[in-house]
Amino acid sequence: MPMDDKAKRMRDLLSSFYSPDPSVTNANNPFKFASLDVINTTSFDADQYMNLLVRLLFIYLFILKLKLIFLIFLFLIN
Repeated sequence: MPMDDKAKRMRDLLSSFYSPDPSVTNANNPFKFASLDVINTTSFDADQYMNLLVRLLFIYLFILKLKLIFLIFLFLIN
């Protein structure tokens, strides 16, 4: 999936700001699951961070959709 220019720019900015040591890779990351707290570490991976943000956004939107469906259901049964 190709990234648009804004996404590439955001990734580059995050990488340049939060990853001061370019020799550090994410391969040695002891965390199996990503966390938003990794932004303050030297093993920061901008791609992984942006993917996590997108996944969290989709989960949040899915929960909102479920809440809306539940409220509509409650309204219809009353």
